[in-house]
Amino acid sequence: MLKSYKLYAENGKLFLVVLEYGNGNVTVESITEAIGNLGLDFHNENPVQEAIKNDKYAVVEVASPPPANLHGVFWLELDVADGTVTAHLYPPIGTGRPATETEIVEELKQTEFNKCYIDRDAARENVEKCNKKKEPASFLLAERRDAVLAVELSEDRRTALLDYTPPMGGSKPDFNEALKLLEKNGVVYGVDEARLKEILDAGRIISKQQIAHAKAAVHGVDASIEFLFDAHGENQGPRIRENDTADFRDLGLRENVEEGAQLVKKNPATQGEDGTDVTGKPLPAEPGKDMELPRGKNTGIRDDDENMLVAEVCGIPVVMGGKVCVDEILVVDDVDFSTGNIDFHGSVMVKGIVNSGFSIVARGDITCSDTVEGADLKAGGSILLKFGIKGMGKSTLDAGVNVIGRFIERCTVRAGNSVVVDEALIHSDTAAVDIVEATNSKGSIFGGHVRAGNLVKAAFIGSEMAVQTHIEVGVAPHIREELVHCNEDIKKKKSDYDKASKNYIALKTLRDKNGLPVDREQLYNTLATATGQLKNDIEEITSRIASLEDDLTHCAEGRVEATNVIYPGVKVTIKNANRKIREAIHKAILVKDGPDVVLSTEIAEQNSEE
Repeated sequence: MLKSYKLYAENGKLFLVVLEYGNGNVTVESITEAIGNLGLDFHNENPVQEAIKNDKYAVVEVASPPPANLHGVFWLELDVADGTVTAHLYPPIGTGRPATETEIVEELKQTEFNKCYIDRDAARENVEKCNKKKEPASFLLAERRDAVLAVELSEDRRTALLDYTPPMGGSKPDFNEALKLLEKNGVVYGVDEARLKEILDAGRIISKQQIAHAKAAVHGVDASIEFLFDAHGENQGPRIRENDTADFRDLGLRENVEEGAQLVKKNPATQGEDGTDVTGKPLPAEPGKDMELPRGKNTGIRDDDENMLVAEVCGIPVVMGGKVCVDEILVVDDVDFSTGNIDFHGSVMVKGIVNSGFSIVARGDITCSDTVEGADLKAGGSILLKFGIKGMGKSTLDAGVNVIGRFIERCTVRAGNSVVVDEALIHSDTAAVDIVEATNSKGSIFGGHVRAGNLVKAAFIGSEMAVQTHIEVGVAPHIREELVHCNEDIKKKKSDYDKASKNYIALKTLRDKNGLPVDREQLYNTLATATGQLKNDIEEITSRIASLEDDLTHCAEGRVEATNVIYPGVKVTIKNANRKIREAIHKAILVKDGPDVVLSTEIAEQNSEE
């Protein structure tokens, strides 16, 4: 049913357009009355009657000329089949008022296209153009738009993102249609269906919403091994009696094993579980890396279990160079001219005396049951001295794990773990990664330089005679020693580089200017190689120094404990903080507090109460 009409002027004529939208019925009588109100005679009634009869949109010339004054007119051409609305706009005549963008949009909202996309920019531009140029204008005002779903896959196909624009007068996909769209774009796995339903029902624009995600691959676990013996010497050290003395007859040495004893168990690598990307393709899992059992000397694989390492002989199991071996112990009476210096790949036990001037080198442990005087001992494991050592200022004790003895006097001592004496550590240059301790209730440490990563402990530190004793904790000694060596090395390298560089530059200047004779050319090439190598060396050492300095900053703070007295003459260094002991302090625990070495709060409070 035709519901409204409008009159507009064009080319000196008045036209009538009958419309399919509006608020009333269109009759010839109402049209005749409207034209009469303009002071014009209505002619050409037949086409109008035909349009009304056929209930069909039409444009008919109804009078000529148009009135002198007429408001600007617009009308909307609705194309239901095509889903579009075309606006036809005509300028006012005489004193008539122009049509506005607002009127056009509001009239559109009264039609069945009220939820469609409206091109307000086009409306605004055409209204301005029509009113300015006094020319009619026709333009696309609105159109139905269906919902838009756009899918984006990540490069690795592990996620899919969804952009959604809701419909504007058009249709939207249902849930199944949305799934088919995802499938069409390759997304077939890991779809978040609940989220998809929320997006379709939201009625608003959604951007870059993750709608599908892959199932990650579970990578395999690398093979690992478990030591079934005390591989790292964690149980070494003398047993402490009830009277607080050390029992050097019970040293806690690594256990002996019988032939066939289980040493190492391997946990095999796993293959892992493949994942699936959003396109349904597999994400391969990386299988765990396999490893071999650390089979060394005198060990083998058990016949009925390929993941078990067993001893093939009786002896002491040790870890050497990443391999597990079973050492058969070398036992001697005395170390003297009858044996010469000893270099043994296992463990060494000396029943008698180790005489001055001789040396023992063992990859395992060294156990000396009698006195040692002026000898050098080097062990990959621990050094155990039941009666101690008089070093005479020339002995070196170097252990990969612990140095344990009754007393140590005038020696250079290095331990990869700890140095433990029962009675005394005297005038020795001592360095241990973990602890230096005199365990006896009257044990003492005095004279020399003692360094430990975590703890220096004794009943008495220093002596009543104020013997100069330097105690240093909080820095792993090997780091400090390597740092000193690197600084000395880089100083020399820089000096050599400066000399070589100056000569190289001088020869290069001559070479570029006049060339060089053969002997000078050879020298020039030698210097070029040398300066390059020195420069590389300096860069490597500089990098190593930076790494060592970083290691220093992460070392434990360390502490010094004197369970009875620490005497004047002792200098305590904890990392970079120093303190000279100027009067005796009883039951002292010294720790680092900022730039200072101080008594711990607990001990200080106990002293004040006393």
